[in-house]
Parts: sequence; structure tokens; C-alpha cells
Amino acid sequence: MITERLQRWIDTALMASAQRWAFGLAAVVMATGALLVTLVGTGDRFGWFAVLTVVLAAIAAVQAGSHTAAVVIVLVVLQWMSAVDDPTTPRSLMVAVCLLVFHSVLALMAVTPHSTTVPPDVLRRWAQRVGAVTITTAAVWALVRVLQQRDAPADPRLTLLALLAAGLGVVLLLRRTIGDIDDG
Repeated sequence: MITERLQRWIDTALMASAQRWAFGLAAVVMATGALLVTLVGTGDRFGWFAVLTVVLAAIAAVQAGSHTAAVVIVLVVLQWMSAVDDPTTPRSLMVAVCLLVFHSVLALMAVTPHSTTVPPDVLRRWAQRVGAVTITTAAVWALVRVLQQRDAPADPRLTLLALLAAGLGVVLLLRRTIGDIDDG
């Protein structure tokens, strides 16, 4: 049984396209980059926890459809939370973008066969979506930085309004996604 599984892994590796290998490498580099950006400027070193996270990122790249990628993201966030005191530092934006690219690359890998080369128009659409999320994330981060300078008391009504707006956004996105599935 173990030899059969090993043979399947070898066969899969041999039939994987060069593009898929590049995607896997990019995913591991993004996870490693998120860890390195997290550790820069802190007293922490790239220890066993970070090495474990990188190994899990490599496993996630091999098994893109598994939940290992979610574990990697959680581990990077835990490392961030333990190492950084200021969540509004510019490094937080870089870590977020690294994790976004990591997630997006693995999501693309999960929906394509190992031997497939993804057409350029599909890659362009994925890149546009990642770019839109990156720009939106940067804008929200900049807004937080600006609002952080204000000396205003907390307003629970504003918090409630933000939560309602986020919930409405989720509902609209879900409705649109379900509508696309029903139409297809």
C-alpha cells in the first residue's frame, strides 16, 4: 500500500507541468516571505516553528486541494501575532499580500489538473482579482493608519455599522456566487 502511494506521487510529479512546478515554488516562496517579513525587526529567529510552516507550505503546494494551506495561513498569523505588537505596521500589509498570493496560487492549483498549463487569459483574470484585493487591502490599511491618528472616543454605533456593511457584502457576494452557479 505504501509503495502504491509512493508510486502515485512519483507519477504525479513526473506528469506535472513546468507551470505547476513554478506555481508550487511561488506558493512556498510567498509563505516563506510572509514569515521572513514577520520576523524582520523582531528578536525572533527563523526557528523550528517557521521551518515547520515552510515544510507544510511545500506539502500544501503538492496537495493543493487539501486543507494544509489553511493550516499554513493560521501558523503564519500565529507567528505574526506572537512577534509583532503593532498591527498597523507596513509589514502587516506585506504579510497580508504574501498570504493572499499564497492562497490564490494554491486555489488555482486546486482547480486545475497537474499536467495542465493554465491559459494566459485565465491567469490574467486571476491576477486582476488578486490585484483588486491587494489594492483594496492597501486602501483599508491606509485608512486605518489615517484614522489611527485621530483622537476620538470609540463609537459602538460605528462598529455596528461596519459589521452590518461587512455582513451585507458577504450576503451580496454569496448571492452573486450562488446565482452564477445556478446559471451555469
